[in-house]
Amino acid sequence: MSRRIPLVRAAGLRPFLKCIAAHGISVERAMTDAHVDGYPWEQPEAPVPLAPLFTFLGKVAEREGLIDLGCRSLVAETLRDFGVTGNLVIGSRTPREALLRIARAMPWFCTHERIAIGAERGCPVVYTSFTGPFDPGGVHIAQQMTASLMAALVPPMAPGEPALLRVEIAPWAPASLDQLRAHLCDEVVEARSNVLALHFRKGSLDRPYPAPLDLKGPAPRMPLRWLRLGEEASLVEAVGVYLDEMLVEGTPTIDDAARAIMLSRRTLQRVLAENGTSFRELLDDVRRRRAIAEIEASSEQIGMISARLGYSSQACLSRAVRRWTDQTARDLRGATGDSREGAGARTRPADAQADAATWAADAS
Repeated sequence: MSRRIPLVRAAGLRPFLKCIAAHGISVERAMTDAHVDGYPWEQPEAPVPLAPLFTFLGKVAEREGLIDLGCRSLVAETLRDFGVTGNLVIGSRTPREALLRIARAMPWFCTHERIAIGAERGCPVVYTSFTGPFDPGGVHIAQQMTASLMAALVPPMAPGEPALLRVEIAPWAPASLDQLRAHLCDEVVEARSNVLALHFRKGSLDRPYPAPLDLKGPAPRMPLRWLRLGEEASLVEAVGVYLDEMLVEGTPTIDDAARAIMLSRRTLQRVLAENGTSFRELLDDVRRRRAIAEIEASSEQIGMISARLGYSSQACLSRAVRRWTDQTARDLRGATGDSREGAGARTRPADAQADAATWAADAS
């Protein structure tokens, strides 16, 4: 069975979290309520489950009366907040080039969002959509952000002539189109489907910027194993990626994984069994790979590593390492880490880093 877990880079939620906190709302409580408090937010390029994030956005926006949360969340640093994907617009000479770079990179940023540029009656139209049965409030709020961001990338043709003419946005019962008109343009209507359509003035996408876009800072670096987030993978492989990331903050459960992949617990168990494995076996395999990598790559105490990865004691991890490698944990570290003595806190292996500029070239 081939199935992609809906994933997005953790950076995708950063602008929303900043806006929520700025309104005096407890981000921690809201994230706990939506079961997303254990996600690795300190790693902006880490893939995290998309479905719970949409639920989180919809609930917070409705409960707190921030039904224009997506528009409010756009600030000057939003593109930089989006990490590598946001940095792809650096050097773009026209709005069309900037939008095309983002569209081509989208499979690397979010598995279930697509962007395309078309035309109607000679005017450019940008379409974006999320494919999946996601929370309608979350989809609507995310589309607000997308519309605001793309509108910001297309400057007015002249004073008093905004480039964005019409917005068709996914319906959501609590939404106020009047509020969105104040943020976006005079004509904002409900879309007939969940596809966001942004209608721009003729020629606006091809009008050169006064100077190529520059976000005033270096692009971040991205671990190699995250690069092709949107590639089709087996469910077993996808669950493995999910578990690897979730172990950063604690031990994920099968219920956490089922929620992320939008399956019931029993269906996930059945599908894994059909593929000759189980949730426990996948978790043990991820723990093994991460434990070996962390022992080799840092001088952190073995007891700290064992606690973070969910082992009941340091002795349990030590026995496991000997079973896996025929070496003690100390010998394993000594064989590979002499040059890293004193390095301090845990780091990822050096070969797990990729130059973002190389990745950007592949995406453009």
